[in-house]
Amino acid sequence: LNNEEPIGQDFNFDIESKATLRETLIKQLDDFKINKNQIEISKLIIDCIDESGRLANEINEIEEISNFLFKENEITDCLVNIIHKLKPYGVGYRDYKECIKIQINNSSISKKKKFLINSILSNEKMDDIKQIKDSFLRQGYSEKIFNDVLDEIKNCDLSPGLNFERTEFIAADLKI
Repeated sequence: LNNEEPIGQDFNFDIESKATLRETLIKQLDDFKINKNQIEISKLIIDCIDESGRLANEINEIEEISNFLFKENEITDCLVNIIHKLKPYGVGYRDYKECIKIQINNSSISKKKKFLINSILSNEKMDDIKQIKDSFLRQGYSEKIFNDVLDEIKNCDLSPGLNFERTEFIAADLKI
């Protein structure tokens, strides 16, 4: 009888809750000063984001899902000005270039590097890395700057929602 420990002495009162990507994105909407329609559109868009963070539906499909309550331009506006500002950065992307652009535009790198990265990503004529590098060097940029910019692109996550899981600890109000 003396060997018994008091009941509950080793009980761990830290309770954790796993927040899903969807829940976390919706919770972040509170940080924006947006109207009721923008909240509804944003939630509709979030429901169309797959586990990797990609927007799984086209804008016109989202318009149809809303029973044409919201127009394509309203949906696009919410996607670009709200969803693309949520963390993890990159969610709501429609293609990989957009995913990288979202992450770069929300990063703390210099404006010059952002400009160079966006010029690389928006150049539809050149898709060969050697062509792009030669073009940069002809414009007077150094090889070091080009390599730095390329490293920034390589550091972007092409599936920003995939490994997302936020753990929140819930503190017990009362211990009995």
